[in-house]
Amino acid sequence: MAIDGHGWPRRVMTGGAITSALPSFDLEAAFRKVGNGRAQRIALAAAGFVWLVCSWCYVLTVFTVASPLLQITSCPAVEKTACKVGAELPDGDEACGAGAPEWHFAPGSTQAESAASEWNLLCERRLLSPLAGSVFFFGVLCGSAVLAPLPDVLGRVPAVCLAGLAAMVFSGLCAAAPTFEWFLTGRFGLGFFSTSTNSTAWILVCELAGPEGAPRAMRFLSICWSCGIVLLSLCALFVPHWRTLTWLHASLTGLTMLPWLWAWKTGMESPSWLASRNDTEGFHRVMARLAQANGQSYESVSAETNGEGYAKMGAEAALPVAETKQASGFKDVLFSCPLGMYTVLFSLAFSSCSLGYYGLSLNAAHIGTNPHSSLALSAIMEVPGVLIAPCLMDHPRLGRRRTLFWSLAIAGACCLLAQESSKAMQVAISMFGKAGSTAAYTVVYVHCAEAYPANVRGFAFTVSATASCITTMASPLIVALPPPAPLLIIGFWLLGTSPLLLWLPETLAGAATATAATADGETSSRAQGGAPKWI
Repeated sequence: MAIDGHGWPRRVMTGGAITSALPSFDLEAAFRKVGNGRAQRIALAAAGFVWLVCSWCYVLTVFTVASPLLQITSCPAVEKTACKVGAELPDGDEACGAGAPEWHFAPGSTQAESAASEWNLLCERRLLSPLAGSVFFFGVLCGSAVLAPLPDVLGRVPAVCLAGLAAMVFSGLCAAAPTFEWFLTGRFGLGFFSTSTNSTAWILVCELAGPEGAPRAMRFLSICWSCGIVLLSLCALFVPHWRTLTWLHASLTGLTMLPWLWAWKTGMESPSWLASRNDTEGFHRVMARLAQANGQSYESVSAETNGEGYAKMGAEAALPVAETKQASGFKDVLFSCPLGMYTVLFSLAFSSCSLGYYGLSLNAAHIGTNPHSSLALSAIMEVPGVLIAPCLMDHPRLGRRRTLFWSLAIAGACCLLAQESSKAMQVAISMFGKAGSTAAYTVVYVHCAEAYPANVRGFAFTVSATASCITTMASPLIVALPPPAPLLIIGFWLLGTSPLLLWLPETLAGAATATAATADGETSSRAQGGAPKWI
C-alpha cells in the first residue's frame, strides 16, 4: 500500500477495486527530509486563528439576538397576576396583549441592545428570534454540500481564502442589515462559507502534520475554538451593542485571511494535494520552502523503480506505475467500497457528535442566569475533553475508533443520568458529558481526515461533516420539548449509534486495522462472515 506524506493513505479505482496510487516521487522520503518544525507551527497558528474566529459564528446569536429583559414601569388597574413596579418581566404572554403592564427594556442589560429589541422581536414576533440560529445552520448545511469539492479542485489555500473573504462579507451584511430579513440573509451566507473555511484549514494542517502530529494539532485547534467562545463572552461585556459586536467579528474574519492570502500569493499549498494532482514541480517547490523554514536542506526525491516497472514508496511496494491513476472522481467517496461505507459511518459519527455537543451545550446554558458566564462555563467544559482525547486516540489499545465509541457512549450515559440528579450533580454530570462529546468531536475530525486519500479528502470530509448540520438544526427543537424528553432522546441516540462506529477502519499507525489495504481486507472478511476486531 502506498502512503501519502506522513503515512496518509492514497487509493484509486482500478478494475473496480481500490488500489494504491503513487506519483513519480517518494513522498515519505521527501517529508523526512523536510522535517517537522517551524513551517508546521506557522500553519497551525494560522489555522488556529481561523478556528478562534469561526467559533463566534456559531454562538454569536446568544448576544446579538438575545431575548430582551423587560422591567415593569406601571401596573394595570386590574391586575390579573401579581405585579410589582421595577420587577423583571419575561418576554412572554404576560408582557403582551390587553391588561399587560407597561414596561421598558431593563437598563444596562445586554439584551436591551440586541437585534431582538431593535426589530421588536417581542410578543407574537418572539418566535422569529430562533430563526437567526436555524438559518445559520441551514447555511452550513447548504455550504457543506455545495462547497465540498472546492478544496480538492482549487487547492487548500485558495479554498480557505475565497470562503473566508466571502464569510467576512456576509458578516458585514449582518452588521449593516437594515431589516431582520437582510440580517437572516447575512446569517445564511455566513454559515454557507464559514464551514468551508473551518474544515479546509483543518485538512491542510492534518496533511502537514501527518498522523503522528494530527492529534496534537486537533487539540490545539479545539482549544482555540474554546478560547474563541470565552473571548466572545468577554467582548460582549465591553461591546454590548449587537451591531458593534458583529462588526468586530467581520473585522477579525478579514484579519485571519491575511496570512492565507500571503500564502496563496507566494504559491504555498498542501504537498499532499499537489502530489495527488501529479504536480511534481509544485510539490518540490513547496517542499523546498517548508524545508527552508524548518532549517533543513531539501533535494528532489524520486521513487525507486525496479525492473518490472514497480515503484516503491518508503519500504512498501506499490502497483505497476502504468496502472497508477488518480482517483476516478468524487463518486468513489459515495459509491465505492469501502469508501462509500466509510462515508455513511462518518456521517453518522458527525451527526452523533453534533447532537451530543449542542444538546449538552444548551443544557449547560441553563446552569447560570448570566449569558456571559453560562457561555464561558460551557466553553470551559470542553477543555478536559480536548486535552485527554489526543492521549486516548494515540493509545495502541484504543486508537481512533474505540476512543470515538467510548466518548459518545459516555456522553450518552451522562444525558440519561443527569435528569434524575440533584442540581449540583447535574452540573457535574453535564461537565463530564460535555467533555465526552468534545472528545468525540476531536477524535472524529482526525479519524475522518486520515481515512480518505488526499485527492478526495476535502470532499469526503465535508460530505461527512454535512450530516452534523441536520442534527444541529434539530437540537433546538429537541431541547424545546418538555423534560425529560430532550435528554432521553439525546442519550438514547448516542448510546444507540456509538456501537455502529466500531465498523470504521482504525487509522492509528501500527494498529491492527489501519486504512487502505487492511481496511479492504477487513471488509472482505465481513462479507465472508468474519468479524471486525472491536475489542
